[in-house]
Amino acid sequence: GDSNPNGASTVSIGYKSCVLRALVEYIHTDKAEFVEPVVVATNDKKDGKKDGKKDGKDDEDNYDEFSAAAERALSVVSLVDAAKYFVLPNLAKMAEDCAKAEMMAPNAPLASVYLSAAVELKNAELEEAAMDVVRSFVSSELLNHKRALELLSPDALELIIKDEYGEEDDKGLFLFLCAWIGSGDDAEKERRKVIASGFTKHIPLEDMEPSDLAEIVSSSGLVTNDELMEAYKKQALTAGGAGGACVVS
Repeated sequence: GDSNPNGASTVSIGYKSCVLRALVEYIHTDKAEFVEPVVVATNDKKDGKKDGKKDGKDDEDNYDEFSAAAERALSVVSLVDAAKYFVLPNLAKMAEDCAKAEMMAPNAPLASVYLSAAVELKNAELEEAAMDVVRSFVSSELLNHKRALELLSPDALELIIKDEYGEEDDKGLFLFLCAWIGSGDDAEKERRKVIASGFTKHIPLEDMEPSDLAEIVSSSGLVTNDELMEAYKKQALTAGGAGGACVVS
């Protein structure tokens, strides 16, 4: 490590101070106050249009509270990782139980943050637990939750889009991709658009209604004209197979 003027050595181990405090507390007391589950508001509105006073104060508080909870979620998953690294299995279990309690339905927005963290730190157990919550609330809870969409990582987004057990239809998934793009600022939107265009391969466009292809997909800029025409061709072939001969040039 690096030496300081007093002759001592310091080593960076890559964990936040709150995670290190929880480790030290557990080592000395067999307890960790940090892993007591916290209940947070899921609403993220800041404009006062929903669930808040006319000046938007309640909604702004909820937005900030959710942002703080999201930061805490990342630390909880990091604590699981740290506890395993330092061979503290009971603390790891306590932190995992805390994560599962905080992401319980209907807190899908926070579960999506846990999903991103679990994917990043390769925690398969928490990834599965988060997906169990998220997959049931893509449209009802996540689609319009700007802060959760801002924090959703590309890897977590891809898991949601290609989830074979997902309850969302293809139109809903495509709209979710568009919402994820729209949650970023102007510079971020361009980066997200490139990423999201690669995820459209997980959505069978030919299964969407022709009107949705025309009104939603074609104007999104996420698929090429050739891909769009291929979807129309497959629909025509399917219709021809069901109702008789069909010739597609």
